[in-house]
Amino acid sequence: MQFAVDPAVTKKIQAMQRRVRWQSTVVQEQGINQTHLVLDNAPASGEDFSFLVIGDSGTGKQGRYDPQYAIAEQMQAQRDNASFVMHTGDVVYLVGSREYYQDNFIRPYRHFLQGGENNAQAIAYDKMVFNLPFLPVPGNHDYYDLPLPYGLLMGLTQKVRQWFPIGVDWDVGWHGSFTGEAYARAFMDCLDRFNNDREITKHFQQHYAPHTIHPGQTAPCLHYKTGEFTRIPNRYYSFRMGDIDFFALDSNTFNVPLAGSGQALTSEQRDQLKQKLEDLVAEKQTIRESMDKMRFELDRDGEDLEEMRGELEQIDEIRRDIEKQLNPHTGELDGVQLKWLETGLIASWNDEAVRGRVLFFHHPPYVTETSKWYQGQTHAIRDNLRTVLDKVGFSIGWKVGDRPLVDLVINGHAHCLEHLETLNTGHGDAYTNWLVCGGSGYSLRRQRQEGATLRVVDFQPDSPAIAESKVFFGKTGSGRKKSRAYSFLHINVTTGKIPKFVVRPFISERFQRSWQHYPAQPFTIQSRAPGAE
Repeated sequence: MQFAVDPAVTKKIQAMQRRVRWQSTVVQEQGINQTHLVLDNAPASGEDFSFLVIGDSGTGKQGRYDPQYAIAEQMQAQRDNASFVMHTGDVVYLVGSREYYQDNFIRPYRHFLQGGENNAQAIAYDKMVFNLPFLPVPGNHDYYDLPLPYGLLMGLTQKVRQWFPIGVDWDVGWHGSFTGEAYARAFMDCLDRFNNDREITKHFQQHYAPHTIHPGQTAPCLHYKTGEFTRIPNRYYSFRMGDIDFFALDSNTFNVPLAGSGQALTSEQRDQLKQKLEDLVAEKQTIRESMDKMRFELDRDGEDLEEMRGELEQIDEIRRDIEKQLNPHTGELDGVQLKWLETGLIASWNDEAVRGRVLFFHHPPYVTETSKWYQGQTHAIRDNLRTVLDKVGFSIGWKVGDRPLVDLVINGHAHCLEHLETLNTGHGDAYTNWLVCGGSGYSLRRQRQEGATLRVVDFQPDSPAIAESKVFFGKTGSGRKKSRAYSFLHINVTTGKIPKFVVRPFISERFQRSWQHYPAQPFTIQSRAPGAE
């Protein structure tokens, strides 16, 4: 039995649709657009603006070793220079349970919550109001469920585990997320909380107002009122800031390797994956034995045990990915969301008022972090996004070598900070800039030994290159020389017909049991056709 269970795609979609009463009669009668958000603090057209990015952060307080708190303190110093905070997913570890929102989200980010500075403990996870727009997407951990036997075991031993002197503990209680229930109640405008259509209509009158999304597209949309009502409309949504269209996606519903997708495994590949599963079981047992020995040692900072816990979680995640590759699903693809993205990007390109486009979602299509770059879900995300972008390109008459269809893509999931650029992929994702921001609190990982160049065919050095890693922060060194560079991003978007994104990484580096906090060297991203000056 898996410690954490990743629900099926169809179950995730249906559960989230039920919570927002997707396209219900009352929603259709009112003409509501359930996927667009209006930020009332958006800067005037043509102005510079900045935003913060964090991801994979949701860990609790562990002894004196608190990466998420270290990052949150640095973020607080940058908040006055930001228009919003973007979160790339995995808001609460380990299984997205409401039991851990207080410790793993509300307390670390209390300065971003209305009333949080004075009494964060009084804020319920489903009653949060932000004093700076906080715009998340769900990560895989935000959807995880906990099997009943594990829930009973963890719940009954919770108090004992909290007092057991090992300096660190699994962030697991009686239950998991209930298929994203906690995430939805914490951040989304869940219409199922109302008793009848009359109450919903009154809610629409209070918090929705007509808004022109693109020429010819006007509908009542949810308004995000900082300090008053701070909800996102759905699990995926769009908004505009400074003439830039942002598209927030739920990649948990298009990351599954599909049967008949043209990537069928050979018998040799299947045997290799099965052997990898056996190796992972043995590796997991070795780690557990090391942890058992460490129970009798003093590790008050929790560093060594925290790292081992992260290694165990990483193994489970790799196992889930391999099992999905060995047993691909038929028809488990969120076609409605992908069509929404295609339609939205086409409309954005046909809107002369828009000067750029940014996508953000959890699973990265391109990454060189050691555990993610070759996974089946990484390839599934890449293929599905390429299909959408190819259709967009065809619709607007784009060709490879023109200005990229998307100016910037921001992801999490890989526990690092990374900047990559794709080369000529032959698809709509050619020459695109990618940022991975998943190192904001949980168990950092290394860059792969295979190097900074990604190729068409994995593990074949003579295969054509399709992407290059330019910047990487994560775990480096070993023993006493081991360094863990946790991170978040401050991104300034400049004016101009083609915007520039000035990216400044902020690092909280843990080395030899002490912290060093500093801004790293900034770099500038601008979406240009190859060879353009």
